[in-house]
Amino acid sequence: MTPRDRARLEAIAQERAQESADAGYLIGADDLLQVRVPDLLGPDVQRQLVSSAQSGSILPVVAQAPVFQEGLRVDGTGKISLPLVGEVTAEGKTPGALEAEIASRLTASGILRAPQVSVQVVEYRN
Repeated sequence: MTPRDRARLEAIAQERAQESADAGYLIGADDLLQVRVPDLLGPDVQRQLVSSAQSGSILPVVAQAPVFQEGLRVDGTGKISLPLVGEVTAEGKTPGALEAEIASRLTASGILRAPQVSVQVVEYRN
């Protein structure tokens, strides 16, 4: 092994040591993701609140902060669709990178100020 080869291997080892544990897996088509966003209501609850407000009825008291949590399958084009956010490209991203992308979109659109997004791969593609 030459000194050049040894230096290159040491550089690669240092890069890999700095990577996070979940950075290794890249999301792909047909993966099932569990997406969780506290304080973001799902589409059914949103429709219910809007119709209640329009009819003048009193909204029920909520005991805790609402949480959006849904299992989403990555489609053939590598995208997922979230309420209020729209389509997000998930394919080729790590779960952490997808969390950051969703949080960024929620902040940029003014929906949430400091979203705490969680993305887990529940089922890996075959």
